[in-house]
Amino acid sequence: MNQSRVTKLSVFIFFLLAITSLLSANGNKDDKYNYNRSRGFGRMGGGGYGHMGQGQYGNGHSMMGYGFYNNSFSNTGERMTHDEIEENLKQYINDAFGKDFHIEEIMEFQRNYYAQVVKEGEDHLAVELLIDPFTGQVFPEPGPNMMWNQSYGHMGRRFWNNGKVKISAEESVTIAQDYLDYKKSGFTADDHVSTFDGYYTLHTLKEGQIVGMLSVNGVSGDVWYHDWHGGFLGMDESVSHDN
Repeated sequence: MNQSRVTKLSVFIFFLLAITSLLSANGNKDDKYNYNRSRGFGRMGGGGYGHMGQGQYGNGHSMMGYGFYNNSFSNTGERMTHDEIEENLKQYINDAFGKDFHIEEIMEFQRNYYAQVVKEGEDHLAVELLIDPFTGQVFPEPGPNMMWNQSYGHMGRRFWNNGKVKISAEESVTIAQDYLDYKKSGFTADDHVSTFDGYYTLHTLKEGQIVGMLSVNGVSGDVWYHDWHGGFLGMDESVSHDN
């Protein structure tokens, strides 16, 4: 089978899974969480609620999460410095998006660096990126960044562009806390919310310290925990916005 046919087959399977997810998302019968489904929880979710991610109360690693990206990261050798990571990231942003996009935030985790990118003049953040800490290679973050982002996400433009955001940033904190109370006892949702087009991303805290991240869909209220980062190591608060 030639490469062209393999590529077409892969795309067909990917969209078939997406359609299956949309049709089967409401299959969970746990009446305890009916109020979540009334917001559309699990619509593009995973675990027990779908196939394309880690929806409201999904379990394990998602297809579009760490399990998928782990094969792309080296996870060996000497970690690059923060300055080297920032330079690689700026070059990627210039090449992929243009000079009016800039780094808003960089966080370091065990498995990767994480960055938020903003476009000048927009009232929301643009994209989320991951950086291999050993090679400096940059990837679009899986999960909400691809699936829910109505401006820049590959699937978000297809499935969510007609969806009106109904959930406010403040409400996203409450929804995130509901999820954490159910799934991660002792964790709290940070009330500092990063707003993207169609969803929100929040830090998760334990004893007041950052331990991870999650996102809340602004249309449906789905929660997607970022299970691909590993432990939190630190935040670079001295990022230069000069590309």
